[in-house]
Amino acid sequence: AVAMTLPWFLEFYSKKQNKCLEICEMLGAKTISQGREKIIEFMKSVGAPTTLRELGCKQDDIEALLKDSLDQKPQNPRKHTREDLERMFAEIF
Repeated sequence: AVAMTLPWFLEFYSKKQNKCLEICEMLGAKTISQGREKIIEFMKSVGAPTTLRELGCKQDDIEALLKDSLDQKPQNPRKHTREDLERMFAEIF
């Protein structure tokens, strides 16, 4: 789950943290978008799923994923809202 959401969160957190670009640069990328692509390409190269559909999730599962995600209170550099998570799940679905 972390690997699948990492490309999305890199961009999301990059609006608050310069560290995200540093991570992308470590991957040989010059931009956040390039870093996201490199992560996705790597995941595909090792046969890791890159979408929720590949894990067998259905659209009906998204509401439960949203609830579980919102119930967690991690210490993140930028707080995410329900709308943020809805965008993420739509993108990685």
